[in-house]
Amino acid sequence: DNTVYPNAPELCDGKDNDCNGTIDDGAGSIPVVSGPRNMCPFEGTGQTVIFTAAPVVGVFSYQWTVPPTISIVSGQGTNTLEVQILPGFGANANKQIRVTSTSACGTSPVSIYYLLAQFPSTPGAISGPTEVCGIVGTSGEATYSISPVTAATSYAWSVTAGMTITSHPNGPGPNDSVITVQFAPGFSSGNVTVTAVNNCGSSSNNRQLAVRSAAISTPGLIQGPTNACLLMLSLANPTGVEAQYSIRKVTNATSYNWVAPAGATIIAHPAGTGADDTVIVVTYASGFTGGNITVTATGNCGTSAARSLIIQAGLKPGTTGAISATELQSCPDRVIQYSVAALPSNTNWLQWTVPANATIISGQGTASIAVAYTGAAINGNITATPSNGCATGGTRSLAVNLSACSIGTTFVKAKTSDMPSCEVSVYPNPSPGQVHIRLSSFSTEPIQVRILDLQGRVYQTRTAKGTQTITLGTELRPGQYIAEINQAGRLLHKRFVKL
Repeated sequence: DNTVYPNAPELCDGKDNDCNGTIDDGAGSIPVVSGPRNMCPFEGTGQTVIFTAAPVVGVFSYQWTVPPTISIVSGQGTNTLEVQILPGFGANANKQIRVTSTSACGTSPVSIYYLLAQFPSTPGAISGPTEVCGIVGTSGEATYSISPVTAATSYAWSVTAGMTITSHPNGPGPNDSVITVQFAPGFSSGNVTVTAVNNCGSSSNNRQLAVRSAAISTPGLIQGPTNACLLMLSLANPTGVEAQYSIRKVTNATSYNWVAPAGATIIAHPAGTGADDTVIVVTYASGFTGGNITVTATGNCGTSAARSLIIQAGLKPGTTGAISATELQSCPDRVIQYSVAALPSNTNWLQWTVPANATIISGQGTASIAVAYTGAAINGNITATPSNGCATGGTRSLAVNLSACSIGTTFVKAKTSDMPSCEVSVYPNPSPGQVHIRLSSFSTEPIQVRILDLQGRVYQTRTAKGTQTITLGTELRPGQYIAEINQAGRLLHKRFVKL
């Protein structure tokens, strides 16, 4: 059969004319069309769209049919159709492209390719900062972005008052998924909004991100002393006491404003200025009557509410407790210690007075004093009056009635028949610190000095010669001691008190 050979045309005669294993291939074969589905990106743009029918052996012609809102540019009769999508396509009900193929065997059934007018979907979540206090009122920018949306040909970004879109880094059109924004001084809150757009319209919903510039937080509690009476000029503190006040740093604060009340002065900012200004040093004048130390935090977002600390003044000292007496040393060098259990409340100085012929040798201003008496009879009162920088408290007193010491028991400078050539002086006595023993001898014999307690225990031994002063005391604990002076077997004892 001369109609059957490789690559022969199919004759639709019930034979495999072209020897490809298929009888009458091409007859009735429905075209398979490929091309974009969603026409919204192309509607009214003048941009051409290509649709293609898969080639079939033996097909020599294709008949394309399009809706009235599609214009054929080229390709009618071929398997490749070039068209333009006209305005109104999305609103038109007919969205079918139809095609048939023709071969020697006849015309195929109609192949229908369904088109869409698909609006873009709602953009996904917007990425970017929601708290912008740190860049409000500055040249700083915040970046906001979304993932590209299917079928979107552009995006409509918008921001609210106090916000400005400064750039579209990825450019316009379908790539416009990123913006940068600046914030004006005083900005407090607003929204970044985006809608996906194509030629059919906009996404059914927009995507929104709330942005705020939170107000600066009120500083935390102010740490520092609140009783100015213990800080003002007083007997205890003739120049006053400097007081330090501090707060923790406040997030996003760029500076702090400290205010002291009348009669108080801020003399230093030890931590520095600006964002570090969280510590102040304050002094109080003698006439200070009380008030508040306040601080506010300031940042790009404004100034916080004030934090205050009440500073009190005019607080009187508490009541002085009972005065007790303890004899430290008896005649002839009488020393008595007077004490109260503790300083009264709100007190930094306890003013003691003593009778005539008595001397306070240590402890003035504290809860305990040591008083030295002469050998004469003493009658009078010991008084203790508490005070601070604001006021003086009530006075506590203790009556003193001491008999005169017996004659002959007192010597400060000794010269005896046992030691005709040696004079001894012990001073000061009593002593809160060092004790000096001055020796003056006309003999060349060495002098041995021993320091003993009242139980006879030896604490120190020194050797001297001629005229010499021995200093001791810093190594001795408070108590009564005896200085024993021995020169060639001749002895002299001097008692002294270490406070």
